[in-house]
Amino acid sequence: MGYYVACMAPTGIAASNLPGERTIHNQLFSITDTKRDLFLTDLSADLINGLHLRFQSEKLILIIIDEISYISPEVLGQIDNRLDQLMGKSECPFGGIYVLLMGDFFQLPPVGTRYTLLEACNKMFSEEIELEESSGPRTRGTVFFSKFKKFELLQQMRAAVDVNHTDMLNQMRIPRPGKPRINAAQIEKLKFLTFDDIKEDNQWLWAPIVVTTNK
Repeated sequence: MGYYVACMAPTGIAASNLPGERTIHNQLFSITDTKRDLFLTDLSADLINGLHLRFQSEKLILIIIDEISYISPEVLGQIDNRLDQLMGKSECPFGGIYVLLMGDFFQLPPVGTRYTLLEACNKMFSEEIELEESSGPRTRGTVFFSKFKKFELLQQMRAAVDVNHTDMLNQMRIPRPGKPRINAAQIEKLKFLTFDDIKEDNQWLWAPIVVTTNK
């Protein structure tokens, strides 16, 4: 029979790195107007049938959502609501489907939202502040996010063999007390690309170019 795992992300660039290359909005039929305190209107029977086919719901066991820092409490609440419609199990979080959230909260936050997921959890559980007048998607997304188990990945793998580069990235991310985020001495060691470099190795023609202005 086999199993099916669905992957999605909030942006097209992030989604392009995942199997299926679908954004949250594309995968779940336009989760839009997420700043409202109301849940989205239920999908029609035809659209629900389309979701069943897309998700292979009889085989679906896991949903992976990348770039969680970019997802607001409202969007997470709307995702739960949509999956409830799909699976017909409103009594279970996310329609009874396991959900794996991936990402780094040091990266970009949601655009145009009142709270990030972390801020919403602090407001609700530490400060005991109501997030909205009624129990809407913001509240539901926050409550469900607080129930996830956290597994922290501590080793930076993209440059695991380059200790100096890894140390520089870690210092930018979480500065050690009394140390600047960016070490000027390390920056001075960087070599500027020259035409001679390109002549010696034409692979430099396809290297990324970093600029500080759009002029």
